[in-house]
Amino acid sequence: MAFVRRPQGFSKDAARELNAWFETLAGQRLAEHEQQLLSAEFRRLFAPLLVQIGGPVDAIRHSSAAHKLWITPEPMPDSEVGQVNGWAAQLPLAGNIADAVLLMHTLDVTRHPQAVLREAIRILRPGGSLLILGFDPTGWIGIKRSLRLRGQRAPWLRKQRLVDWLALLDCRVEQLQCAGYPKRLATLSAYNAPGAAIYLMRVKKERLIPPNALRQRLRGRLMPLAGSRSQAQVGRSVARDSVVVPFKRRR
Repeated sequence: MAFVRRPQGFSKDAARELNAWFETLAGQRLAEHEQQLLSAEFRRLFAPLLVQIGGPVDAIRHSSAAHKLWITPEPMPDSEVGQVNGWAAQLPLAGNIADAVLLMHTLDVTRHPQAVLREAIRILRPGGSLLILGFDPTGWIGIKRSLRLRGQRAPWLRKQRLVDWLALLDCRVEQLQCAGYPKRLATLSAYNAPGAAIYLMRVKKERLIPPNALRQRLRGRLMPLAGSRSQAQVGRSVARDSVVVPFKRRR
């Protein structure tokens, strides 16, 4: 399952290869397991507007949401929900409108996961839920793929890095499930032990964050907004970032 990488934010070729793999016997078995996990999450959510970004299938068709929208880079046939063609890193939606957002393997086929994550949080209303489903690079599928791509950097994200990014964006991880273990290790799913093929993360957006702040925080500038700082804090930050040039007083 060697994904083709392209310079753009979301690779159509990578998405096609992902869809082709899910049509295999192993992919179909994993897809059934993923749908069971997602259906259980959908029953817990109250989401009048549910948006899915990417993914090999329209998994949100099994939810009870009043309005369902699937954003894909190209039209997908035989879909039971409404579709909008667009890039995951540049969503054609206004901010703070979705009650729940599903990233279904979207971060697995992009060169810019930070931009995709930022866009998903942008369209999510405060208090809304973000579901992230992806491959675990430490699992048996990730290990096999790393062996096939020897000498290249694996694009799949580690869960801890994703948790750190979400914390910077004032999003709280409510639940993390690891699944897709081999049959002989199926009991490990109760402990979220290493070796899982996939993970499902449920995240809550804590509050409204301006788009510029999202971009700055993911770039590493973690200073709080000037409007929420006291004058003393602003003065200390200015003094820390300023360069003092000595001068001589005239006699």
